[in-house]
Amino acid sequence: MKRILLMAGLLLSLSGWSQQKDWKEYRDFYDLVVLILHPAEYGELNSVKDSANLLLEKAIAWQASPVPSRYKKAEQIKKGLIELTTFCRELQDAVIQKKDDEIISLLAIKTHNKFHAVSGRYML
Repeated sequence: MKRILLMAGLLLSLSGWSQQKDWKEYRDFYDLVVLILHPAEYGELNSVKDSANLLLEKAIAWQASPVPSRYKKAEQIKKGLIELTTFCRELQDAVIQKKDDEIISLLAIKTHNKFHAVSGRYML
């Protein structure tokens, strides 16, 4: 079941890729999702621990960037990006505080799910 959900999320993300490829800040964050958050879902937390600060930096940049005019749900996208940035900040704080791996893993999954909500539900 988990694999089906992951595949569905991936397909949603990929289906919007052609529409989103010209939003640089989205692409920058997406590249990190693949490298940092996807491995965390399989228990590989080294990339999260090493790069949570970079993930937060890219989330802040994405949140600060203007929503391209073709997106009809700009207000929802902006709200989602505020939440995504908050989740990235919580993840970075957990890493800095050397929280338990289970907590870091749950925060990484929460952040990943929010990314897919923003890039899928709002942007498609």
